[in-house]
Amino acid sequence: MTDKQPSPVNGIETKAALNDSLAANYMLITLKISRWSASKRDKHLGNQVAEQKGAVLDSVAATKKIMTGADTELSAVNTALNSIRTYLYDNSLPWSGEVSGDKKGPRIVPTRKSMDLIKELGVMQKDFEKAMRAFKNVYSARVDTAMANLGKLADRSLYPSEHEIEDLFSVSIDMVPVPAVSGFGGMNIPSELALALGKRMEKQQSVIVENATAALQERVLETVTNLSDQLHKAADGEGTRLFESLSGNLKPLVDLIDAASLSKDKRLAGIKKELAELSKVDIKKLKKASPEAKRSVAKKADTVIKKVTAKVDVDSLTEEVLF
Repeated sequence: MTDKQPSPVNGIETKAALNDSLAANYMLITLKISRWSASKRDKHLGNQVAEQKGAVLDSVAATKKIMTGADTELSAVNTALNSIRTYLYDNSLPWSGEVSGDKKGPRIVPTRKSMDLIKELGVMQKDFEKAMRAFKNVYSARVDTAMANLGKLADRSLYPSEHEIEDLFSVSIDMVPVPAVSGFGGMNIPSELALALGKRMEKQQSVIVENATAALQERVLETVTNLSDQLHKAADGEGTRLFESLSGNLKPLVDLIDAASLSKDKRLAGIKKELAELSKVDIKKLKKASPEAKRSVAKKADTVIKKVTAKVDVDSLTEEVLF
């Protein structure tokens, strides 16, 4: 796909090819999850422990797990919530202009993949709602059990009411288009300010693309390295378990690479074919295969690792940013 021509902003031309490509081909998805921790800090208990050990007050932080021994349904709720977050993170990349630290905030997904992603998240959200109903139905009885398990540490005031507990859990999924620089042209602001805002957005989005590319490279490297390590161990007769996720975890990465070449670096595009082949490896069959067969697949993974970690000559980089 070729980049679009720079578009005018309040009559002023801006170099917005990157932004136009992002706006035309990507969506931003924001996930917000709220949950009840079912734990409570107990300062008095911490000070009791400190005193017993001859330590100064406030030197020990004690936390009570107030659903101890009665958290089966609560665990199912948390598992459903974790599954939603994991699925989104597996099938998207960070949209962050931070140069360091965690890349929190919205995630970027290819437009052509967005509807499938939203559909799957909708199914998973229903699983969460089902788990939440099951938890609410037994909540009162589970509180009684937990308090009995806590003995003298029990305190009924720490537990939300049946009405309140439902409001402590929520899932919110929002999807919007990537903001376009051209949007500033419709605002009633001076053209100089519109141009400055457009340039600032372009600069931020350049950093975002670099972060997304780095995140994708890191995930590819981590996942393929894990596959290589486990297969080498199995081929050498070491005690290890081969899970289907070893190849299955590669499939979302293939989709992300296939849907977007996120930087001028050719390395990601260059490994797409090999990564796709590794994602189709039947781990069940490979478990029963010879050591040589396991080692053969491991070596293919090693080749991908070398390509991802190889230093690339600047002259060999493509001049286009493709989306």
